[in-house]
Amino acid sequence: MSAFDESDSDHYNDDHIEDTTAEDERKKRRLVMIKAYSDNIGQQHQDNTMRSINRVLRQMVLPKMKFLENTNKFGSFNRPDFTDPNSWVSKLFTKIPALDNATDRMKCQVWITYKAKIKEQFSLHRSSVTLKIKRAMIAGKKQSGCCMVFL
Repeated sequence: MSAFDESDSDHYNDDHIEDTTAEDERKKRRLVMIKAYSDNIGQQHQDNTMRSINRVLRQMVLPKMKFLENTNKFGSFNRPDFTDPNSWVSKLFTKIPALDNATDRMKCQVWITYKAKIKEQFSLHRSSVTLKIKRAMIAGKKQSGCCMVFL
């Protein structure tokens, strides 16, 4: 499998590329996604879609993820590559019935619409874990009866 360079998209007239799905050629799918991300067109926010994303995100992704790569590079958090079936974003979308069979352009539009809220969920999860650790440390100090002395 060869690496995909975004400059490859310059060799094609991507205005005439029709939308793609999982059955299409990987390179063509990536061209469609790069074009969709560059157009930066989202969808109207729908509460049901957001609830579905949050539910799957909390159940499957947050317990396993540690860090997010925050770049605009294709394949990163801001511009995920849906052709990689092993990526957490692809797995997230396959667990949501309304998005599982969506076209690549639609997946990109959904991602553009909800990525800020998804990132917010990561931040909330990180804060929650930090708070739990702090509470456990404080509870441990109270139970052991010791105190810390700083000189």
